[in-house]
Amino acid sequence: MECLLRKIKCSFNIYILVTYLLFTLCMLISGFFVGLIHSELSFLSTTPVLVQPLKLIFRSFVGVLGILSFQFWLSFRFKNFIIPLSIGIILVITGIVVFQAEEAIYFPYSYGRLSLFQTAVDTGFSWFPKTSLFSSLYFSVFSIFGYLNIRKVDVK
Repeated sequence: MECLLRKIKCSFNIYILVTYLLFTLCMLISGFFVGLIHSELSFLSTTPVLVQPLKLIFRSFVGVLGILSFQFWLSFRFKNFIIPLSIGIILVITGIVVFQAEEAIYFPYSYGRLSLFQTAVDTGFSWFPKTSLFSSLYFSVFSIFGYLNIRKVDVK
């Protein structure tokens, strides 16, 4: 049972990674088609600068990991599906509201928006800002909590 649950969590991470990869691919394909339709934009004659979009996608992916592990832990704490869902929705709305506050770097549900505006909370590492460090810490802590909850599950 424990191996199955570990595979489920791993597959959630892989689904999110595949989503980000598909987003990047579709972004490049749409740029190609816009270049075909509007040749005056010269999208086809220049190579795209991929560093900045890839940096934003990476920051966003790492920012989502803290939320993912918290929601994963909540799903094992409560047997009802509605409770973790409603807690997640309330926290997402709260994250949208508080992301401009200085203390938002401690609130994982604001990391999605903060990953777009990293100038105020940058650590000097351009690919791994302070919000990514906190998100990785939240991911580690709540993954351990989730693992401890999985160990206690008695399946008959």
